[in-house]
Amino acid sequence: MTVMSTMGVMARTGWSSCAGLISVCLTGLLAVVIAGPVSGYQYRPDETSSVDDGSSVADGSAVDDGSAVNDSSSVAEGSAVSGDSSVDDGSISGPGLPRDESEPVEPSTTPVTPPDRPDDLVVRAEKLSKTAKTVEQYTEVIMLCDQALADGPSQKWEGYAHKLAAWAHNRRGEMRAGDGEDAAAIEDFEASIRHDPKRWQAIHNRGVSHAMQGQLEAAIADFDLTIKLNPNYANAHFNRGELLYEQGAYEAAINDYNRALRLAPRDSSAYNSRGHAYYKLGNYRQALADYSYAIRLDPQNAAAYTNRGDAYGDIARFEEAARDYRAAIRIDPKLGRAYQSAAWLMATCPREQYRNAQYALMAANKAIELDGEGDYRYLDTLAAAQANAGKFDEAKATEQRVVEMAPPDAVETYKERLALYEAGQPYRDTKAPAATAGDAAVIEAQPQADTSPRQPPNRRRRR
Repeated sequence: MTVMSTMGVMARTGWSSCAGLISVCLTGLLAVVIAGPVSGYQYRPDETSSVDDGSSVADGSAVDDGSAVNDSSSVAEGSAVSGDSSVDDGSISGPGLPRDESEPVEPSTTPVTPPDRPDDLVVRAEKLSKTAKTVEQYTEVIMLCDQALADGPSQKWEGYAHKLAAWAHNRRGEMRAGDGEDAAAIEDFEASIRHDPKRWQAIHNRGVSHAMQGQLEAAIADFDLTIKLNPNYANAHFNRGELLYEQGAYEAAINDYNRALRLAPRDSSAYNSRGHAYYKLGNYRQALADYSYAIRLDPQNAAAYTNRGDAYGDIARFEEAARDYRAAIRIDPKLGRAYQSAAWLMATCPREQYRNAQYALMAANKAIELDGEGDYRYLDTLAAAQANAGKFDEAKATEQRVVEMAPPDAVETYKERLALYEAGQPYRDTKAPAATAGDAAVIEAQPQADTSPRQPPNRRRRR
């Protein structure tokens, strides 16, 4: 599980001939087998000013994917907007303490009486904080504050020293988390909270790091507290929704995505994630609408194209599915899930015109090359491609690994597929409703079983 934080450009490297061949498969071959041309937790520092007044609402109602985006009422995520003035935005009312943005505030003009030594240490820490950008510099700020507090600063400076130390611990924690040092980051976030129990940025950041470590309940508790302290912080709602999604609480996740979208109505990732939740509930109409709107907001969102292609595939709109997979690979040729989804379509589609044994194998192997063998669904797709190509011995060996890796509630399904391969029969994905590409209505199906190869992956959470 990865976490989307608040801190890629994918380049084609290697595999040039195979990438080109897959591109031929998905831009050329699929156009042929489709029977004619086809016309489918990163670290970001907490932004204390990214608070919206909630006037723009994106609720859970069906979105017309052909509608235009109303830019006049939309707020780009991370922009400074007016929020509830009663909400603590995380800034510190001290003599010149920097906010939680990348640059500190202007020096204080408040007259200062000649300080004794502990007070002088706080002044030195304040001066350093204005240019601090490295772990070492934040560490020096922390040490100066700790020494001053140990020596007993004046009442005027004591509270400020705590606030400054809290700020520096939070900033150092963000940098450590960005380097993948989540255990050390959590220590910093907790130290920040000890100095300033209402520093919601550190509480939120600790929640992200807890999620990175798989401690979902602790993470949700931190997001709950963050929302209590700052209900206008969209990322906290989004991140809590991501964790609720992972726990299978799809309706609750949708509620959080709705709140995040009210605060950041142009957040493509939130529409994409809400689409996942609707997909899992079998509400393909709303899932397709959300994926389409995510693409409208961010035309380079390869994951949204892949997700929409999966939804199209599950309602037997195979032409649209192939189109979206082709678009996803063109945008991001290193997106493993796009290759996996395309391979599944070409290996298991009940309509022969969409199947191709050679390219299904190539796409399935490319997905594993890019993302590894840790996801049993990738191996299940490879086994289906091997069986479709008549390589049943290989398919049996691969599917046996799937049976060993799959969660207990999915094992029986994979055993049934293994039995097919042992009998020399390929698998055909016939669960999709009987529908055609021209159908106006999108069928509302039953919630997806965990054995579907088209599972929205765990997504990154934003800090």
